[in-house]
Amino acid sequence: MWSEQLESVREELKKRGLSDIPTPKLIELLDTLSEKLKSEAYRVEFKGQKIEKPYEVKEFTNSAQDIWYG
Repeated sequence: MWSEQLESVREELKKRGLSDIPTPKLIELLDTLSEKLKSEAYRVEFKGQKIEKPYEVKEFTNSAQDIWYG
């Protein structure tokens, strides 16, 4: 029940603009939302071994095994 009401409120808010909200209230809303986003953000850190040479590059030659006849 609560989730349905919450979804209804969200849908209604999507239809409305912010033009009727006074500037000081918009600034307050901006600050509040920014702080909430900062508190939800997290740092991604990758752990593992650094690979200096991930693969070996062999020199290309025109030997019989390098030529394809098809």
